[in-house]
Amino acid sequence: MLATVGVPSNEEQRIADRALCPVVVSQILALKVHDVAQKMREHGVLLPLTTKDAKSYAQMHSAPPQWLVELQVTQTERRSHQVYRNEQQQVETVHKELLLRSQVEQQLLRGAHHIRTADAERIACDIVFRSMKELVRAQGNVSALLGLERAALRWAKGDPADQRTWLLLGGSGV
Repeated sequence: MLATVGVPSNEEQRIADRALCPVVVSQILALKVHDVAQKMREHGVLLPLTTKDAKSYAQMHSAPPQWLVELQVTQTERRSHQVYRNEQQQVETVHKELLLRSQVEQQLLRGAHHIRTADAERIACDIVFRSMKELVRAQGNVSALLGLERAALRWAKGDPADQRTWLLLGGSGV
């Protein structure tokens, strides 16, 4: 492989970065070695950061240089955006799950015999399992079950009158 004159290889860059900002220092500052070293170079800082300096900055015993403050602000913004994206993704996932659950419940209540997707079937099976638990608690009394629970049992071919079709048994048979 040909090396370009004046351009350090990845390994050389990594070594140079660590010379300016040792790993221990980057850990104390909670920043990446490369990011700190790059910012130091941009601001003409040629002396390496020491652990003493990093601890002093981290514990606010002395004011950090402006370039470090800028880097910390940028890092905080990135983390904030990442947290926001993760939370939005979680909200979206929960929302989709709730919509799908509602659709499955409607299918069961309409007497559907087939649930099409694996996710929908997982939800239907969860409803069946919960319905079986209620059936066991009610000691086989179907009138104690809600309409959705009865519909779920019908979908799963569970007969409240025939304990052999029950997924769960009360007492010591659980």
